[in-house]
Amino acid sequence: RNRCIDQLRRQHPNTSLDEAVLLAADAPFCARIEERYQETMRNIRRLPERQQQVLRMKFEEEKDNREIAESLQMSLTHLYATLSRAYKNLREMAKNKTEKA
Repeated sequence: RNRCIDQLRRQHPNTSLDEAVLLAADAPFCARIEERYQETMRNIRRLPERQQQVLRMKFEEEKDNREIAESLQMSLTHLYATLSRAYKNLREMAKNKTEKA
């Protein structure tokens, strides 16, 4: 439920918390968001370890690109390539799932 409210607030930043809670009461909508989140997390776990690590640092630890590159002792160019490959792999996984459905 909280993830759903967070998603709604990101999509509609001017929405008050009360409005977001009411919108979050739409169970099918929240279920779809939760399903997409779980699928994305499963796909991330299927990525190569380095790509997982970079995504974790970027989105969970909220580090900027320079911090990530320094922590992993890689150039910014290498980091950008790693991120690009991770995003591409995630898009392909999502596309393959859609095509199978």
